[in-house]
Amino acid sequence: MSLPSSTDNSVPEPAGPIGPVGPARQFRKPRADVYTVLLAVSLVAIILAIVCLYLEMKD
Repeated sequence: MSLPSSTDNSVPEPAGPIGPVGPARQFRKPRADVYTVLLAVSLVAIILAIVCLYLEMKD
């Protein structure tokens, strides 16, 4: 069995199970959704509670 001869060196990159692999694949940064905002609000609430507890225990 012989391989076809070609002078074209542009061999397509093999695709992985999800898509192309390597530098050709580009990712978009995901936008912050409502769950990210809720996470930030809960972090602020916990920090505020810790500060209030510290000030209460300090007396």
